[in-house]
Amino acid sequence: MTRPNPAALARLHSLLGMLLLGLVCAHLWVQWPALQSRDAWGDRALGDSMRDVALGLVVATLLGHVALGALRVRTRSGASAEQRGLARVQAVSGALVLAFVAYHVAQVWVSTGPHVGADQAYAVLWQTSGRPLQLVVYLVGLSALSFHLGHGLGRAAQTWGLARTPRAIAAARWTGGIVGLGMWLAQLQLLAHFALGTSLWPS
Repeated sequence: MTRPNPAALARLHSLLGMLLLGLVCAHLWVQWPALQSRDAWGDRALGDSMRDVALGLVVATLLGHVALGALRVRTRSGASAEQRGLARVQAVSGALVLAFVAYHVAQVWVSTGPHVGADQAYAVLWQTSGRPLQLVVYLVGLSALSFHLGHGLGRAAQTWGLARTPRAIAAARWTGGIVGLGMWLAQLQLLAHFALGTSLWPS
């Protein structure tokens, strides 16, 4: 049996990760009007006729990314101690992301259906996000998501052969870190709206 090509696996894994990054950014864009009002949120979120398709795409991309990540761990050889350590950290954050996405989807999607308005998802988040356990789950989940995607983006330039020198590699990692931090702050802004009834800062 032919072993998978490590470079090809790494690039496909990275590609799915970048697709997930785009989907998370799209999700933030859809949810952002909640900071203005529930009606503003409804105008954008409830007018999104592709919700089911988007959810299916997220789930399929996430599962594919997880499967490729597990395969890469099994086929990885000759990696340095630093690379193995980073891979473990990324694997742990990925497992947290998978658990969080499953929790979040189950929480908001059971509140929708043919006889329930999709705006019920807003009500569920509004009523439950301020509870201590719920708040901890979302803080951990959103932090893991932002770290995982930011770290993956920072290493993508190496995976695709775009960063070869130490300076280019460092710049790519800084870029990934900044993107991850920005995503984390944006998600905390939305979480604060649902958990506290107010934004962390004016938006």
